[in-house]
Amino acid sequence: DNASINLTPKKFDISEHLSEKASELGTLYHGVLEKINFENVNSMGDLRQFVECEYSADDLQNINHFGLGNIYDNINLLKALICPNAKVLKEQKFVMNVPHNLVTGGDVCDKILVQGIIDLLIIKQNEIVLVDYKFTNKSNEQIKESYKKQISLYEMAIKNGFNLPIKKYILNLRENQLIEID
Repeated sequence: DNASINLTPKKFDISEHLSEKASELGTLYHGVLEKINFENVNSMGDLRQFVECEYSADDLQNINHFGLGNIYDNINLLKALICPNAKVLKEQKFVMNVPHNLVTGGDVCDKILVQGIIDLLIIKQNEIVLVDYKFTNKSNEQIKESYKKQISLYEMAIKNGFNLPIKKYILNLRENQLIEID
């Protein structure tokens, strides 16, 4: 009988020593990137118009507290990964069975059910680009170490459906950094 592990965060992880306000900002930023069509953002005005239509006054105040420029810069980092004719998929859910020891590092090899949501997949002709969003004050090396297991499980899920090389990134929404994961 299978155990189950859910990699789908309900909220951003406050244990990263971020304030509750920072966690709320991370959730808002993630939501903007989930909802917005990157192709429609060619200026700060485009982004401002989108968030003013989509978000409440309280949310707008929180977004503006950290700055729309931050979100705009993150969108431009993502747009640089997208080539013409690429298929952009957001919030891709997956469920798969994997050996327990791949998730926990222990000795148990029984299969467990793993489910999660991949923030962004860019399917190109010759490769797939996987991007996971984080809002964190960790260093790039800490980010790579903290999320390497999660990203490797996402990679396994993608390999179940595609036979293309996969480039893996974490986008640190807080620092506007796209970090390539080996």
